[in-house]
Amino acid sequence: MSHGVEFATTNDSEVIAKLISGSQASRIEDAIVEAMQVIHGAYSVLVMTEDKLIAFRDPNGIRPLSIGLLNGERNHFVVASETCAINTVGAHFIRDVEPGEMIVISDDGLQEIQALSVYRRAICIFEFIYFARPDSMIYGKTLHEARRRMGHELAKEHPAPGSHVVFPIPDTGTPAAIGFAQASRIPYGEGVIKNRYIHRTFIQPDQRMRRWVCG
Repeated sequence: MSHGVEFATTNDSEVIAKLISGSQASRIEDAIVEAMQVIHGAYSVLVMTEDKLIAFRDPNGIRPLSIGLLNGERNHFVVASETCAINTVGAHFIRDVEPGEMIVISDDGLQEIQALSVYRRAICIFEFIYFARPDSMIYGKTLHEARRRMGHELAKEHPAPGSHVVFPIPDTGTPAAIGFAQASRIPYGEGVIKNRYIHRTFIQPDQRMRRWVCG
């Protein structure tokens, strides 16, 4: 920004927060729309004020964002990046926030605002194969079922004759491995056990450490 902004973190959410807080708009909804018009890329964001809960999603719908309603409660809405989180708090899934849409939740209920036009839907394929939990749903299908079907297709396109066992790496590959084993009739088994007591090792937390790892 031309007038200069000081950042305290390396989190891209702070960029969005600075855009919203730096707006001259009188309403936070208008400030968010202004920010959405500037931001390019993938985002699903939740903003909390003293009396509102505002959720908005990029115009491609790259990252998922879902709305739920607490069972038996009127106007007690919840928002989460995955449907499995909605189930965990005892709510039921209503629908996804649409690409380019902004949802405003207040004492008056739920307000739906199409902030940006949708020009191309393009959900991230990594949600299907890695990011999302297998008990979450995207496009009305559980990720477990989608990944199992991927394993079926993989077995058709790239068979592995002579193989003795099918096992997943990492754990998110389990449904696909099950599907591959079912379609190929190769036994499913375990070949690698994940150490659940250490942090993720596949990516380092800052650029300096990533450069060191990559040499």
